[in-house]
Amino acid sequence: MGLGTLIHEWHTRLGVILPNFMGPLVVAAVVRNVDDRYGCFKFHSRAIEMLGAIALALFLAVALMDLKLWQLAELAVPMVTILVVQVMITVAYAVCVTFVLLGRDYEAALATTGHLGLGIGIVSNAVANMEALITRYGPAPRSFVAVPVVSLLSVDFLNPLLIVLFTKFIR
Repeated sequence: MGLGTLIHEWHTRLGVILPNFMGPLVVAAVVRNVDDRYGCFKFHSRAIEMLGAIALALFLAVALMDLKLWQLAELAVPMVTILVVQVMITVAYAVCVTFVLLGRDYEAALATTGHLGLGIGIVSNAVANMEALITRYGPAPRSFVAVPVVSLLSVDFLNPLLIVLFTKFIR
């Protein structure tokens, strides 16, 4: 039995039902942070990035193979409408609030770019947006560390907890 399974059983016994990926996610975060700090496991970062890219490509291929587009046709107009509104609100908020509050400098621009990627997609979009900007204009270490960490914390850890909490209040 893996450590992720033990964590899942532990929080289930406490009456907190979380997605199955939360246990392994916590274990992976701890292992990665311990390795980054102490070098115990000697992970090769480039190999991990390549395996992640391969896993993502395989996941997308499998997910798209099972997609039945004709069943989604009637939802096309509402989905496009929601997407356009989401993009407009996200861009307006990022430019008018995030960029301004973070100081209107290059670090703020990089963080805003990450915010746009996260608001329109997921954490990997935020990182990809930020990497594109860094490649062209140079590094901004504070933003490049802060945005992915805060994004992962909010999306992967807090979001499932909040969903469970609010569904308990609704019942």
